[in-house]
Amino acid sequence: MALVPQSSSFDTREMSDYKLFKFKHFEINQNDLVFKVGTDAFVLGAWINTEKAPTQILDVGTGTGVLSLMMAQKFPNAKILAIDSNSNATQLAQLNFEQNDIGRNCRAVSFDFMKFDETQTYELIVSNPPYFLDSFIPKQTVLDEAKHLKSSDLILFFQKAAQLLSANGKLNMIFPVDARFESTAEEVGLFPERILHVYGKPGLLKRKCIQFGFERKEPQIESLTIRTSSGAYTEMYKKLTADFHGISL
Repeated sequence: MALVPQSSSFDTREMSDYKLFKFKHFEINQNDLVFKVGTDAFVLGAWINTEKAPTQILDVGTGTGVLSLMMAQKFPNAKILAIDSNSNATQLAQLNFEQNDIGRNCRAVSFDFMKFDETQTYELIVSNPPYFLDSFIPKQTVLDEAKHLKSSDLILFFQKAAQLLSANGKLNMIFPVDARFESTAEEVGLFPERILHVYGKPGLLKRKCIQFGFERKEPQIESLTIRTSSGAYTEMYKKLTADFHGISL
């Protein structure tokens, strides 16, 4: 297995290149049957910040379990349920939970979120959802199809999230710059409280991280640029993710 050296987390190889990706306090096993760790999940997990530490967290579409482990590091007293419709993902996530001490309060279950039916509510729901909305779905692999989402499913997603959130609960997501994500959330009474504009390089807006809640108010807006024009990681990106990548700045 290839281990990412602590000193080269921001060098030439991407997170997805490693079968075992080493964070500061945990490690993630990866394989070709499950979406690998990427910048989207890394940014979202590092950016999430709640006024009150949640005790019940739901990770929707957990993949390798990386967001759950990031939440376990941030909120060590929380119980975290990680669900995914891909059984290969939940098996891998559970393996990652069991092989890391901070994963002791994490549990992975194979389940379709749209059919998820339970009475438990959550103070925090996190998700790195499919990002192609109403676009052509290539007939290739299960992972290719999993990147795509219909508008009709998007509203069901937000309806289910609203149902499972506690009264003061927060939904944190990352998605492309597409106003339909925000407008659909508002249709079910979820409103942006914090927004992070994520630029791949200066001037190139690629993603938005949004924290949704039930109260309509003026959102707090921030911005993050991941790489410089030359392709190096920016100091702001390193600072945001410092608790996880372990590099001295």
